[in-house]
Formats: sequence, C-alpha cells, structure tokens
Amino acid sequence: MILNKTNRNVIIDIDNYQNKYLDDMIFTKYVIEFSEKGGATAFLTNNFTNFKILKEITKLPIFFEVDRKFNGIINIDPEFLIIDIVNFNGVYEQLNIFLNDIREKFKGKIIGKIFNKKQAILACKLNLDGIAIDVFKENFDNEFISELCLDINIPVILRIKTLDINICKDLVKIGVSNFILGEDITNPNKILSKI
Repeated sequence: MILNKTNRNVIIDIDNYQNKYLDDMIFTKYVIEFSEKGGATAFLTNNFTNFKILKEITKLPIFFEVDRKFNGIINIDPEFLIIDIVNFNGVYEQLNIFLNDIREKFKGKIIGKIFNKKQAILACKLNLDGIAIDVFKENFDNEFISELCLDINIPVILRIKTLDINICKDLVKIGVSNFILGEDITNPNKILSKI
C-alpha cells in the first residue's frame, strides 16, 4: 500500500464493529472478508486479538494504533503504527525519545495522530510518514484540513466519524485521499463509488 497524496486508500477500523448474534472472532472475520471484497486497502486495530485475526486472514496492510505506554512492538509486526501525538502536549523532546525507542525495534511506517496544526508541524519535524485526524460533524473544519493538505508535505489520513458523503466529496476535492472508516460503514466500495 502506498500512502501518499494521490492514491485513494480506504482503511477499515475493525474495532468499531460488534454483533450481538455472532461470536466476536467469527464476526470480525466476516467484517474483514466483506471489507476486502468491498474495496478496503488496509485495516486498523488497537486490539491484540483483532491484530492476530487480521494477520491470519488478510494480506492487506495493517495499521496498529498505540498509546503512550505501548511496549509490545517486538511481539507484533504491523506495516503502520499510529501514535497519538496529542498525549505528548506538543513536547518535542519527550515525543522524540519515545519515537527513537520505537524506531530501534520497528521498521514500518509511523503515523502521528494529531488535533491541530502545531502537532502537524511537529509530526513533520519528527519525520513521521503521515498524520491522522479524527473528524466528526461537530469538529469538522474544512479550512484546517485544506490548509494541512496544502502546507504539510506528508499524507493526511482522516478517520471519518458521523460524516455524510457530501462532506467526504469535499475532502477529496481539497486533497484528502486516505480515509479510515468505521462505525456502521461496512461497504467501503459504496463509499468509494460516491466520492
């Protein structure tokens, strides 16, 4: 999977899916297979159990989201890690030490989860491979996202939560080509065909 500003990527957050009628593992396998057929280009999880299921079932790249205390990289091997920069309050030194420790053990790509432009600039200074932002209807700032796509020279990944298709179309127009889908979005192909 190429993470850049031109390739369209749809990453499925499988932790968002639950079913009261099926055992978790069976349902997770179903979501993975259904999403692959629907056009997913990668998967995301922050759950070790789901990560193991993904490793068994799919050949698509896996994003693993980690927290500040994470130390299990040696035991797993995702293609991408998502690190929450917000947890470091913009303190460059702390984040740099944390990332250097990770880079000694992990050879994949590292994505910084951000909330504002200051954190996006920090992600660039730290040579991260991309930035991820959670987007809700309540916090959707078209201008901010547009600015990031134009000014920051690394790929932007948006985790879409409660956004309609028209907003997604606007995001594509301003240069977003990487989306994380979850929460009742079970057919990425349907989304792709509309954006």
